[in-house]
Amino acid sequence: MSDPSAEVRRTVLASSKRHGKKDNEMIPKVVANLGILLQDSFSMAVVKRTMQAISNIYRVTLQWLSSARTVTEVMDSAWSMLGQMKRRIIGYVDHDNDGVRTMAVKFMETVILLQTFSEPGSLKRPEFCLDGVPITLKIARPRKLEEEARSVFAQLIKFHGSPHISSVNLMACMGSLTLIARCRPSLLTQVISALESLHANLPPTLSKSQVNSVRKHMKMQLLNLLKHPASYDSHRNICTLLTDLGASQSEVMRAMPPPEELRKRQRRPEEPPGDADDDTPVTKRQKFVEDDDDEDEEEEEAGGAPPRPAPLDKKQHKANAIDITEAWAFERLTPALAANLVLVSMHNLPDTPPALFSNTFTPISAAGTSSQIQHVARLLAAQLTHAGIGPGVEATRNQGIQMTDHDWEMAEEEETPSGARQPIATVLAGTVSGRETKKKVALLPSGQMNKKHMAKPLRLPEITRPLPADELERMMTAALDRLLAAERTARAGGLAAARSKLLAMMSSHFTGHLLEKMLGHVLEDIGGRSDLVFSWLYEEYANVSGFSNLGQVVHSTASYEQVFCMLISALMVRPDFKDGETLLTRLFLEAPLVPASAVDILKGFSAESATHRQGIQLLSQLISRRPSKQLTYISALLQLASHNASEVRERALATVLELHGMNGALAGLVEEHAVDRLKYLALETPPALLLGDDQSAAPAGVTLEWTDELAKLCLHLYLALLPRRESLIHELAHVYVQTTADVKRTILRVLEAPIRGMGMESPELLTLVETCPKGAETLITRVIHILTDKTPPSAELVDRVRDLYQKRVSDVRFLIPVLNGLRKREVIAALPKLIRLNPVVVKEVFNRLLGIHSDTANFSSPLTPVELLVALHNIDPTKCDMKTIIKATSLCFAEKQVYTQEVLAVVLQQLMEQSPLPVLLMRTVIQSLALYNRLIGLVMNILQRLTSKQVWTQKKVWEGFIKCCQRTKPSSYQVLLQLPPEPLRDVFATAPELRSNLLDYVASFSEAQRGHIPTDVMRVLNGDRPRELADEPMSPPEVDSIDPPAPAAWDSQFS
Repeated sequence: MSDPSAEVRRTVLASSKRHGKKDNEMIPKVVANLGILLQDSFSMAVVKRTMQAISNIYRVTLQWLSSARTVTEVMDSAWSMLGQMKRRIIGYVDHDNDGVRTMAVKFMETVILLQTFSEPGSLKRPEFCLDGVPITLKIARPRKLEEEARSVFAQLIKFHGSPHISSVNLMACMGSLTLIARCRPSLLTQVISALESLHANLPPTLSKSQVNSVRKHMKMQLLNLLKHPASYDSHRNICTLLTDLGASQSEVMRAMPPPEELRKRQRRPEEPPGDADDDTPVTKRQKFVEDDDDEDEEEEEAGGAPPRPAPLDKKQHKANAIDITEAWAFERLTPALAANLVLVSMHNLPDTPPALFSNTFTPISAAGTSSQIQHVARLLAAQLTHAGIGPGVEATRNQGIQMTDHDWEMAEEEETPSGARQPIATVLAGTVSGRETKKKVALLPSGQMNKKHMAKPLRLPEITRPLPADELERMMTAALDRLLAAERTARAGGLAAARSKLLAMMSSHFTGHLLEKMLGHVLEDIGGRSDLVFSWLYEEYANVSGFSNLGQVVHSTASYEQVFCMLISALMVRPDFKDGETLLTRLFLEAPLVPASAVDILKGFSAESATHRQGIQLLSQLISRRPSKQLTYISALLQLASHNASEVRERALATVLELHGMNGALAGLVEEHAVDRLKYLALETPPALLLGDDQSAAPAGVTLEWTDELAKLCLHLYLALLPRRESLIHELAHVYVQTTADVKRTILRVLEAPIRGMGMESPELLTLVETCPKGAETLITRVIHILTDKTPPSAELVDRVRDLYQKRVSDVRFLIPVLNGLRKREVIAALPKLIRLNPVVVKEVFNRLLGIHSDTANFSSPLTPVELLVALHNIDPTKCDMKTIIKATSLCFAEKQVYTQEVLAVVLQQLMEQSPLPVLLMRTVIQSLALYNRLIGLVMNILQRLTSKQVWTQKKVWEGFIKCCQRTKPSSYQVLLQLPPEPLRDVFATAPELRSNLLDYVASFSEAQRGHIPTDVMRVLNGDRPRELADEPMSPPEVDSIDPPAPAAWDSQFS
């Protein structure tokens, strides 16, 4: 029984139960053991098993006493001890444990059925009851047992109607009451009344699901009662309740007893009592009761006591009052009166239905019927009688029956009228006053012996009076001064420990200046008096916890908290803090309790620039070494991780990240806090908590807006965790959508470091790109830019960006970071949209495609510089205006280190191969020649090839051709001479100065060379000139800066 293992105690309990049921002589020994196990304070399972065992042993013991020839002292003591345990178990209906209360209800059910007589028409149960108890049994009189059973039944009804009963206890109580009503039909009316009251007033503490379970259980119990033949007189009430609970008419009819049982029940009031089909005739039971009463009267006469008047049955008076009020209400409860009652009470109704009403309301299908009106009248009568008003209460008072307001409310216990002498008697032993009682034999648990009575110790508080307050304080001050001055003496005499203990006990009762004096003594020598500090603290803690040797229990921790905070504050403000740092650390790590206010002080200490390292390190140690309060300490550290002072914040962040990697349980708390801080950014204005961290406040009437610093305070911890917990990136995307424009810009600026830490291969980043939330496009673009700024995009990233662009987001800016990973045709298809962007963005696009400012070792591009410039010339003018294309080509020409003379030569050759010719061909030719004048030979070749392609048929190209000829003269003269007459005439119309220049050039030819010029061309050249001038020799032209073709070349060309 004293074994620390609950399993061992349960095994002993089961063994004792078996022996008690098998051998009656073992009952006294078993009862003593059960008494100890019933008081087990360590295991509620043992207590519940003990209550169950006592229920069985109680029945077996009563049966043993009833069959015994004589009752020994041991049997008397065993029965008396069982009575004590019975009263204790019945009192357990108010126990804190739900299961213990349930077992107490089942025990009360057993007592009621065991200590009452069986009745006609009751449920046949083969168990022992009061029928088998002889009236000659002195220690357990049947009448006394029955009275006690009815008292227990009243307590069970009262517990059933308690407003704070749990759903489990309530359903267990309903089951027990239903079983009692089926076994004892005389109690059926009270059980139904209790169920009606419960239906009208369900406990307000039940949740919606619990209410549904209770109503379903009540419906099942009412159906069981309806099946019982004895419920005939209450069929109306039961059917009304079932209808309110949602039972269908078919369910009610199926539960009705057979017709022959109903007819028998209707005839039964007319039959004599002896004809009832019961195992125990009523006349016999009445004889038992009469004989029992006669014997009690004989005992009273023997003791010289006057006859005891019969107690008033207040419950019966209350029931009669309810019946009278019910009939009165039923006569007056008309529809008009009901409507008036509703209208009068409307102003007392709340605006919204209470939760209890919503949970318990069920539409009444039988509303308006006579049975339903009768049911409502019954409920009103119960409420009026409970309040002490109504015709029934008045009628009871008119009969001279004295009932107080408390009696109308409770009516649970039958009290003895004033003036009647109450004999000192026990329910079980039957001891009556005036008769000497012998001392009962003490039953001890197995293995224990009687112990001698110990002398009562002397307690000074019981024999002394307290001193006046001023005298007490004066004496305490003097005693403290003497103890403080005796430090060396006590140490020399080996009494240092005793002095320290005495000081600690006294200090736990100090206030005001005594505390300050004690603190000053400690601070004079921190290292040497640290033991005194801890003795003081533990003495304070003992007082708080009720372990004080002085017998005083202090339920408030204010005194302990005051001493602790006073000590740490004094250590923190010392100029030589390093001397007190060790003691401060010990106080936080070794003290029995660290108050919440001390954590706040430590947090403020950690926020100081001079002491933040020591404070944050101490917080970290508290988290590791005091796990019971981890949540408090990690919360303080997380607040420091968002501090506005950079040195404090960085130190706290480093500590938080270290704890995040070491402790998996703390990692979840840290991440949750970081996400909560991040979600502040979604608010329109900064929260008050954040303003407290920032140590700033808005002036009165001014709404504080988000600033760059406030937004960063919410991001520091989150961004530090992001490379460690990559899944948090999705929270940023959801918050980003809800933030203001200023906050968005702040997020985009601080995002680079954590995104680089995650890397391009991060699965979470790839998922974020793939599932880009609506409104977070700029965030995704920034993330991709950061990833691809110095390294080429991976294939996975390119695939997700391509899929996002094709299916969800049509913004071409998404493609810019991954241009180098796209295929050539995809880049060419996107060029018209890309070059329409901001010039700065277009330049970035060309830088990425051309490899400018990138690592040449890792650079790869889908387009070569030649292909890019050619692609720009081939852009459809319907998709992009010509002015934008010209600006784009100009950006290419500006990159001279990429577009060299050789590259431009290849570009010009490829453009010449196209048909039709690009519109900007000649502009590109002119720009190339302007950059590199050595391309003149190639340009002349292009011009000659253009004449063969009839360039004059394309207006824009033809205009460029003429301009090019103007810029390349005199090298272009030979090309002009190869033009047909009409195009040549158009050239002269556009550029008249070329006519004279070309005539001068032709005049330098020899006669043979001029003979190769067609006559039509010469006619166009001469124009309005006199014919004779054409035959005059011309002087040769001067040599220009651009070398003209050699005459030999001309000869070979025309040969």
